[in-house]
Amino acid sequence: MLGIFEEGTYGTSGGDLTQLKDYLIAKALWDPSVDADALVASFLAGYYGEAAAGIKAYMGAMLQGIEQSSYYMHESFDINAPFLTPQLLLTSAAAFVAAHAAVAGGDARFVHRVEEAGMPLMYVVLFRWGEVKAYAKQAGVAWPYNATLRPQFDEFKRRYQHLAMSKLDERGRNITWMEQALFPNATAGAPPPSPSAIDVSSTVAWWKRGVGTLHWPR
Repeated sequence: MLGIFEEGTYGTSGGDLTQLKDYLIAKALWDPSVDADALVASFLAGYYGEAAAGIKAYMGAMLQGIEQSSYYMHESFDINAPFLTPQLLLTSAAAFVAAHAAVAGGDARFVHRVEEAGMPLMYVVLFRWGEVKAYAKQAGVAWPYNATLRPQFDEFKRRYQHLAMSKLDERGRNITWMEQALFPNATAGAPPPSPSAIDVSSTVAWWKRGVGTLHWPR
């Protein structure tokens, strides 16, 4: 081996479990024999506090979804990747509901960290709002988000601004682009465009680069 290249989120804050992935990369570079599971458990407990179990449940749900779908994890995938089923999205969202409840009213640092961790999942649901909500109703699954699209987007935007994020992807698309994509007629509560109307050909999702920190779908 002549060297190793690792790449994570750059040029902006945000991403999927960015801090955990950076931590694992750093530890493994120092000692490739480290126990990854033990490191994950230790980091989650320290970084998310009482919300650690909810974050771990989210991670487990995503891993199970990939394994059950036999989906090959390419460098990138879009918001309609086969493993991102409505059931998986709702199971993951329920994990974040539990994570939020575990730290609500406590240390604000943990609250903000859980909010950041939930953004990638929320992004997918926002663009597939009608589909996922219809599935939840049909399956009798509790809906984990706001009743309508606009206030849920506003919550996503609040988190985006709190993190001082500057873009959602390597192309430079930002929160203004996202709002225009979800509400092309600038009508409160307007349904999002159909998947075919959204440019997902080059979507880069947060889970893309193995243990590296990831980018947002675009």
